[in-house]
Amino acid sequence: MTQMSITIDQSVNAVYIALSDAEVARTVQVNSACLVDLDEFDCLVGVELLNPRGASLSEIQTHVHVRSEDIAPLGQALKMVPAYSMASGSLTSRSQVRVRQDTEFSAA
Repeated sequence: MTQMSITIDQSVNAVYIALSDAEVARTVQVNSACLVDLDEFDCLVGVELLNPRGASLSEIQTHVHVRSEDIAPLGQALKMVPAYSMASGSLTSRSQVRVRQDTEFSAA
């Protein structure tokens, strides 16, 4: 089962979606509000959103390769991030949210 983690830093309104624990080889700017980390094989390792609506899945896919098993959970996470980051009091600064492919979510 694919598992990712989402780190929300409300103090700067930024989000990091980690898809893998692979070492980051390089970073690509998708747009002014989205950076993506890639491994040595140019596969997506993580997505940094500098605002909650930083990029859509299709926009990310036009710039980098997203593993097939990561497409659905990443798409769902990108849709949910604005709600989590804007929910006052729901998450504290630097909270962790675990996202599993089976769409169960839990705050850690």
